[in-house]
Amino acid sequence: MIKHKYFLIITFLILPLISYAIINPIQYNTFPQVFTAIVKFLQTFGTPLAIIMFIYGGFLYLTSGGSQEKVKMAHRTMTWSAVGLGVIVIGSTFVKIICAFLQATSCP
Repeated sequence: MIKHKYFLIITFLILPLISYAIINPIQYNTFPQVFTAIVKFLQTFGTPLAIIMFIYGGFLYLTSGGSQEKVKMAHRTMTWSAVGLGVIVIGSTFVKIICAFLQATSCP
């Protein structure tokens, strides 16, 4: 029981003093800034990846040789890469919707 008291004393008295010395490592201060950064990241890296996967699905379709399983896999690859590309393209709209929901004043 005494150990628990020391733990509580350390937790509630010393840790808040240490937390004042911690600097925010993230360069964003608001949720809209974070959402905007995520969308920019997805647009930068996700768009080429989705296009490459769509081309890969086309390659799988061309090299399927009539096999129904390979055609099905190629179709799924192309479908989901198109869905991913669509989500990436309309990502900025999602950010605006979230900003409106949060009633943020600094929306992009």
